[in-house]
Amino acid sequence: MAKLLKAMTDILELPSDIMMSLPKIEIIGNMEATIENHRGLLEYTTEQISIRGNKGITLILRGRKLRLKRLYKEEITIQGFLLDIEFSID
Repeated sequence: MAKLLKAMTDILELPSDIMMSLPKIEIIGNMEATIENHRGLLEYTTEQISIRGNKGITLILRGRKLRLKRLYKEEITIQGFLLDIEFSID
């Protein structure tokens, strides 16, 4: 199924994040990150925020003074001093 979606995305020239529900991350310097297409928070501290993505992907953001600026159904914005972003796949 994933290969079919990827092929359709390529043929129709559609963005992968839309067709395959993949996380889309926008980073502004090391001060802010917005993640679209998330599936919920797994962990939230001022030093680490873990976010569940689709297809077994987990995003782990580490830093200092991290906080949620916005939390919507499919979009999260995190502010603080970002030091590291890690992708983990189950």
